[in-house]
Amino acid sequence: MGNRTIVTANGDVFIEVTEKAKEVFATNLFDMYEVWEKDGVTHKYLLTNMVDLNRACDTEHAICVGGGKLSDDRLLITTVSWDMADKITHDGFIYVRYSDIRFCR
Repeated sequence: MGNRTIVTANGDVFIEVTEKAKEVFATNLFDMYEVWEKDGVTHKYLLTNMVDLNRACDTEHAICVGGGKLSDDRLLITTVSWDMADKITHDGFIYVRYSDIRFCR
C-alpha cells in the first residue's frame, strides 16, 4: 500500500487504503469512500456495507478513508515540531501525536 493522499479541487483530503480496505472497513473506525477521477473531476462514493466495498474492490478506483478538508489558507507543519515530535514507525508508516505538531501559514 502506498502512502497516497488524494486532494480534490475543493480541498477534500482522502488517504488511500485500497490494499487493506477490508481490514480497515471491519474496524468501523472510519468512513470509507470509493474515489475516482473522470474528466478532471474527482468523484466519491460513501461505502456503507460489504456489498459496496466488494463492488469497489472490483474496480480500478481508489478506496480511501476521509482525511478532512484543506482550507485556502493551508497550514504547514513546522520542521522543528516535526523533528521534536515523538514518532512511532509501524509497517512502513510514521505516526505522530497531533498535539506534538505545530503549524504555520
